[in-house]
Amino acid sequence: MVSGLIGLLVLVGFVAGIALLLAFVIDLLFSNRSTIGKSLVAAVIAGAIPMLPAYWTVVALSGPTDPTVALFPLIVGALILALVIGFPFAFFLIRRRSRGRVSKIDPEVFE
Repeated sequence: MVSGLIGLLVLVGFVAGIALLLAFVIDLLFSNRSTIGKSLVAAVIAGAIPMLPAYWTVVALSGPTDPTVALFPLIVGALILALVIGFPFAFFLIRRRSRGRVSKIDPEVFE
């Protein structure tokens, strides 16, 4: 019971850490994109990374058969991780970083 909770906390921390790192890098590289778009990209990548070993295992064990049916629950799990854990962390980091950014709108134009 305790080891399951520790594993869950490690997974949440891992996905959150990857989402924060990717959000920071994406915000540096693409500062002109929307906050939600940058957050979604960071969250989806962060949700997919912990599922990669499971993807590889399913594809390797499926042999010549089509692994689509076996991969569907893993894809759904990656999306759930992305939306529940990765997106909030990435969104709040990018939103906080954009507060300190100077606006590119010239104030004299709107006088």
